[in-house]
Amino acid sequence: MSAAPASPITLLPSMSTTTDPVGAALRDVIAIFTDDLAEVRFPDIDGAVLSAAAGAVEDVASDVARLEAALEEARRRLDDAHDVLTAKAARGVAYARVFAIGDDDLMGRLDAITLPRSRGRSAPAVIAAAPTKRRGRPRSQPPTDTLFAGPVLVDDDASASADTETTAGED
Repeated sequence: MSAAPASPITLLPSMSTTTDPVGAALRDVIAIFTDDLAEVRFPDIDGAVLSAAAGAVEDVASDVARLEAALEEARRRLDDAHDVLTAKAARGVAYARVFAIGDDDLMGRLDAITLPRSRGRSAPAVIAAAPTKRRGRPRSQPPTDTLFAGPVLVDDDASASADTETTAGED
């Protein structure tokens, strides 16, 4: 067994150093068995066995990533469904309050209910309704136009001739 110079460790093309499920230390061992000890055989351990085991780890890690993405989507759908239920329950409580006027027992039960807050990251489409038109008389607006909107311009020549005409007519 001669010690060959260590070759650089290469990662599989699909893996990066930050998301490598095998890890750098295990890749070092695989590299040693596929390069330096490629001709050496140990019972149940060689470069091919270690590479196959690393491939199995990568396959399972891929399954985990896919299942985690599906779980995240299912959690998002659960949050949306919970938000829809909460909105409908709030509306039901509002209707029940109107119905319960005069029934102190029912009103007490309704007052004791504290509905949960929205769990989702965004409001579901069912909750987000179009804004309703405001009812009632519109607010009065202050007038925007005035009788004399701009500055009054006085022509000095015209006012001087007007003064002369009025004085001439008085004589």
